[in-house]
Amino acid sequence: MAAFLLLPAVYAAPSFSISASPTSLIISAGNSGSSTINLGSNGFSGTVQLSSAVNPNDPTITTTLNPTSVSLLPGGSAQSKLTVTTTPFTPLGTYTVTVTGTGGSASNTTPVTITVTSGTVGGVAVQYQGAKSASIELGLVAFGAVVSICACLSGIKGLSTKRTRI
Repeated sequence: MAAFLLLPAVYAAPSFSISASPTSLIISAGNSGSSTINLGSNGFSGTVQLSSAVNPNDPTITTTLNPTSVSLLPGGSAQSKLTVTTTPFTPLGTYTVTVTGTGGSASNTTPVTITVTSGTVGGVAVQYQGAKSASIELGLVAFGAVVSICACLSGIKGLSTKRTRI
């Protein structure tokens, strides 16, 4: 007598993969960087909506995804571009941007590490030179979250020529 064992078939639900290239960016404060978000279908067919979040949250860092949704066919692939923009006042440090793809009942994430470094930061310099060689110079320089204002007064009768930092 022969015995048969029946096992239930197990099918994986259609899904998709998501990854970033590169997985880390070094961005000088006041500049931007980008990473390509790659999606691949593992039997999934439909639209994947993309979103991003920065941790720790900082209002001086913005992210954009272009496009914000992609269509996948079974076995197919698609891409989106993540752009991370900082301001001259973005605190120096390391941040994580998490990109989430949601389609149907599937949801997957990929992290992108952002390191914000100091860079050449713009400033404002104003110089006024009036009669008799008197001059006033004002400068503003920002480094991360630190702002330095320098007022230089020279050639004014009765005023010393030293620089005064405010």
